[in-house]
Amino acid sequence: MDLIFQIQKHLNIYDKLKIDSKIPFSRFERDSNGGQVYISADGLDREEVRFSKFINRLRSIFQEIILKPLWLQLALDFPELKDDELIQANLGIQYIKDNVFEQIREQEVMEKKMQFIMTLKDYTENDQSTAYFDSEWLISRYLGMTKDDLEQNKQWKAKQNKENKDDEEGDAKTAVDSFGV
Repeated sequence: MDLIFQIQKHLNIYDKLKIDSKIPFSRFERDSNGGQVYISADGLDREEVRFSKFINRLRSIFQEIILKPLWLQLALDFPELKDDELIQANLGIQYIKDNVFEQIREQEVMEKKMQFIMTLKDYTENDQSTAYFDSEWLISRYLGMTKDDLEQNKQWKAKQNKENKDDEEGDAKTAVDSFGV
């Protein structure tokens, strides 16, 4: 009876650890092959979203703990920088995000936006021959692309078109040379 009580006590401690750690239970279950990992935003647990927010809060706390002593030491070593708010405002830590769920969710949101844009793009006026909406307007409005993003996209498209044209000219020249013309 004593052994059963001790095992139950350890299980309660383990459950409390899982709850206090704020790590989603599905991650604990994965180790024992009990949990399932969904690779879509539909299967994205609210637990995972909360956990991601929790990690971001921890990161901001650690950033403050690390950067404050760094700034103080920098101000002591270089007194002329003490009053420079620009340097202090630009000190920061960039964390590497390794959250597959967040990436998948962003991709699925982008895919849904693209489907919405394609639906609006196919909408035509009364004569059924001209599109009602301009593609560029739809993209800037619903994908949130800035003018700089659109300009950069145009440059990439022009570069790709030039490369394709050069490839076609090279293929035509090869074909002419092979016939001995």
